Amino acid sequence: YVGIVRLSIFMPASLVMVMFMRFFFFFFSSSRRHTRSFLVSWARIFFFFQAEDGIRDFCLSRGLGDVYKRQQLPLPKHISEQKVIEAIDYRKDVDGFHPVNVGRMSIGLPCFVSATPAGIMELLARYEIETKGKHCVVLGRSNIVGKPVATLMMQKAYPGNATVTVCHSATPNIKEICRTADIIIAALGSPEFVTADMVKEGVVIIDVGTTRVPDATKKSGFKLTGDVKFDEVAPKCSFITPVPGGVGPMTIVSLMRNTLLAGKKAIYP
Repeated sequence: YVGIVRLSIFMPASLVMVMFMRFFFFFFSSSRRHTRSFLVSWARIFFFFQAEDGIRDFCLSRGLGDVYKRQQLPLPKHISEQKVIEAIDYRKDVDGFHPVNVGRMSIGLPCFVSATPAGIMELLARYEIETKGKHCVVLGRSNIVGKPVATLMMQKAYPGNATVTVCHSATPNIKEICRTADIIIAALGSPEFVTADMVKEGVVIIDVGTTRVPDATKKSGFKLTGDVKFDEVAPKCSFITPVPGGVGPMTIVSLMRNTLLAGKKAIYP
């Protein structure tokens, strides 16, 4: 069988404490909303408290040889993300975060590719967007999106074969660089950072950003906003992804695809 195991199930003893806390605060808290927020914060602490050492032991002790695992990032500050990532068997790392998968991706070998970059490449391929010889500007250098998507866009493949520039918080002339881009992949996490004066006519924009911005008109009290100021930038684009409904669904589909490939042992026998 194939399953996606969240770290939250690795610490079953912690459930007892969380249940006790839920019972206690149900009666003594003046606000259920505050109670729920408090419980979520503490549940994260309990669930991840020993995650670094517990992942491998949990799976081995129960013989879970066919369980495919993913780590929900970000983790609480007292947990080392890298240790958790490395504790997972790279052959079952459907998120594509393990150094082995990252390394194999960088040299073009079969591997699990991180879901968001994989989804972006699929979008470019499905819409038959020309990438060979194009100038691609990647905004952001995260391990999850920026670095891997820049690597993929450089590969001798399609989509790929692009000339890639990576911009980040220390880049002094981002506007000038963006104006020369044929393709912009925005993954900064900075709402509406990319404006109309930063792009040229006919540019292709992939907006990866999803930031919650306060909005009193919404029932939830917020709206999801991308890294691109969509309304003013869209008229200049040949293609642009919306937020929400653009890259997000592709990320989910790519994760499911990795899980299926893992179940079939299509990449690592």
